[in-house]
Amino acid sequence: MRQELHSYAPLVETITEASHAAGTKSQLSFGQGMALGVVAAAYLALATTLALALGAFGGFAIPPLMGLFVRIQGAAGYASGFVLFASLTVASLALAYLLRQSHARTAAPVPAAHRDGVASPHGTEV
Repeated sequence: MRQELHSYAPLVETITEASHAAGTKSQLSFGQGMALGVVAAAYLALATTLALALGAFGGFAIPPLMGLFVRIQGAAGYASGFVLFASLTVASLALAYLLRQSHARTAAPVPAAHRDGVASPHGTEV
């Protein structure tokens, strides 16, 4: 069974965008490239640290709270503990959605000339 070419379109687009980004980065001077790499690494390290810290805190705080419900309410506390866990899950999904929406509003669109490989205003082809 032969797959159609259109099913590979997202992959082709991703490879094209990555090659354009690599071409743009290769036109930077050594210092600019180093600064860009250091800033990107710092943001990645910060995001990773925050994600791990929040996950560790959740693993530390949530089970005792769920146990507290069981100690206070008996067997019915298991349901209350699960409701706590489910509500925190919904809250985290809502927060992720809000952060994604705020990022979409603040991200600058890529000019068409840069997407299409046309010469930039600075005289270099992107």
